[in-house]
Amino acid sequence: MVWKVVNIGNVGTSSKFGSDDTDKINKLFSNVDVDDVTINSDWWFKDGKFNLWNPAGTFYTTLKSGAITANRTLNLPAITGTDTLASLGLAQTFTAAKTFNSSLLKLRNPANTASYIIVPSAITSDINLTLPLLTANDTVATLGNIVNTNHTYTIYIDGTTVKARNNITGAIDYSGDATNDCAPTINSALANIQNITSLSTDAYWGGGINILHGHYICKTTISLDVDDVGRHGASIVGEGWGTLLDFTPSSTLSRGILTQMNKPILRDFRIKGNSNVTTLIEVQGHGSAGTLPRNNSATIEGILLEGPNANADFRTGESFAPVTGQIGIWFNAFVGATNQLMFYHHVNNCKFLSLDYGIRSTGVNATSVFVSGFVSHNCTYFWYLESSAGSSALQNGYIEGSDYSRYGVYVDSTAGASLLMTNVWGELGITPGQECALVKIESGASNGNFFGSSIKNIIADSDDLFYTVKDDNATQYGLYPGNYAIGNVKAFHIDTVNEEYIGDCKHSIQVAAEEPLEVFRDSNTANQYAGIRLGAKDSNGDYQPYGFVLSKIITNTAGAIDGEMSLWVKQAGSSKESLTVTKDGVLKCGGVNRRVIIDETGLTAGRTLTFEDASGKVITNSAVDVTLADGKDFALGSSSGTKIGTATTQKLGFFNATPIQQKSANADTSGATLTQLETEVNELKQLLRDYGLMA
Repeated sequence: MVWKVVNIGNVGTSSKFGSDDTDKINKLFSNVDVDDVTINSDWWFKDGKFNLWNPAGTFYTTLKSGAITANRTLNLPAITGTDTLASLGLAQTFTAAKTFNSSLLKLRNPANTASYIIVPSAITSDINLTLPLLTANDTVATLGNIVNTNHTYTIYIDGTTVKARNNITGAIDYSGDATNDCAPTINSALANIQNITSLSTDAYWGGGINILHGHYICKTTISLDVDDVGRHGASIVGEGWGTLLDFTPSSTLSRGILTQMNKPILRDFRIKGNSNVTTLIEVQGHGSAGTLPRNNSATIEGILLEGPNANADFRTGESFAPVTGQIGIWFNAFVGATNQLMFYHHVNNCKFLSLDYGIRSTGVNATSVFVSGFVSHNCTYFWYLESSAGSSALQNGYIEGSDYSRYGVYVDSTAGASLLMTNVWGELGITPGQECALVKIESGASNGNFFGSSIKNIIADSDDLFYTVKDDNATQYGLYPGNYAIGNVKAFHIDTVNEEYIGDCKHSIQVAAEEPLEVFRDSNTANQYAGIRLGAKDSNGDYQPYGFVLSKIITNTAGAIDGEMSLWVKQAGSSKESLTVTKDGVLKCGGVNRRVIIDETGLTAGRTLTFEDASGKVITNSAVDVTLADGKDFALGSSSGTKIGTATTQKLGFFNATPIQQKSANADTSGATLTQLETEVNELKQLLRDYGLMA
């Protein structure tokens, strides 16, 4: 419809419309831009009656209202520049951040029948979630929907359910009650590895499970047995120590994990048992004549093994009693009465807490085990070798304990161990009266090879006996058992020692050329002794120290240290300081009074001895003559001079004459006769004869 425009130029009056007024209104409704119009009144448009033309005026957009049941206000944002409204059906680019409240961002499935709802955690500050830089189409992985091509199954906990996800099909093949026992679900997944399609081309090797982070309650033994799994070389791998296999709720189990296969792999998890779980991990020999032996080349690494009394936060400064008989890892070659061959096992980067035996090796070649990068805390025995256990290696580890750690490596009388041990530290402490040793070899056991043994921070009480190596078979204690040298290494390093014992050594301690044996006290406080104590058994058979070599820092200023060294011995049961060398090179002999002092102070050449007591007097032993070398003189002072004899009762003699006291006075004469003078001259001659000055 076109509105009529008369165009007669009538502007009207102040009280009447003219034709120009009506023409302007008619043009406004006839698509003519006559002026800017500001509307300050409510306008209502029927649904579908508000149309906006495109810039070309060829098509328009109609604004339509939803079927609201009450009046609603639609607020436009306070834009700061030219902008565009977003619409549901149009692909658009947002140039500013949009905020969606929790659960308000939904992603529909392709069929538009269901949605993924994005629900954030209860964060307390803004967190960036950065997506990876993809180079092709890919899929986001979730904990419950991981396709792990490195493992056959993924084990995880969803609420109160433990699930075993088939990483080939993506299906949940097995599940169970995570609050009761997770082991049956784990065992079902292990047993089905042999049936997975992708592994059918190799009927002998491979497959395994990945146990995600979580607390897995276990009341049943987890079996990595070739009879159950159907193949060798299978694996159980966790996500570090956040994967806990917790056997503490179980009643009684002989072992937590049992493996009977070649090349099994156990890696990256934490395992804890109660007082009735005998062994946390048992590597058991199995097989029969003419068949391939089982359990060779096991790999166990990155595992934390805990007794029930271990501290939950893994701290190692406290004392927690191990359960008697409990074993962390048991290499057991015995099955029934059969002793199976077992060898080439590796234990790497594992930690052992509050166990009676950290590692136990039983049977022929069962200890062909290589252990490295380990930490042992509060284990009665870190490694116990028995029953013809064979050669092994121990390196780069730390054996720590308090009142419960007795032995680092224990070789019983039935073992035949040859042990290569390098870079092993010990911090051991025991109940008073008990024996403590980094290595103990019982009588009857074969001699071992020990190379590069190093001990640090030995803690022991006054009644304890500490042995670096105690070999009852050869009656040798110390660092040099058998006929095997330690090599060119720092052989012995002891810090803060209260008690140490090295007795009946039949060989020397060998160190590198120009590298002395070091006794080190980890303290920077002056006047604190470090040293060596020598001891033996008394008539009652009790150990008693009898001699000490002690040294201390007198001044500990960096770059200007002064030292002092002393020899002490026992006299009638009491320690006595017998010989001391000071920082100035002064040698003091004797006890508190320092009866003899040899001093070079002020000399440019060493040829003078000074003997003095507390009063500064020159003294000599009456049974010894003092001899002056031929051609040597007494040099006397030119100021105060020198007295020979300081009292009239002291005796003196010359030229082998009998020493005599000073003669009594002879009065002076005056006006004497020749006869009287002759008498006095004769008395004077006799005086010279008495002192030996005249024949």
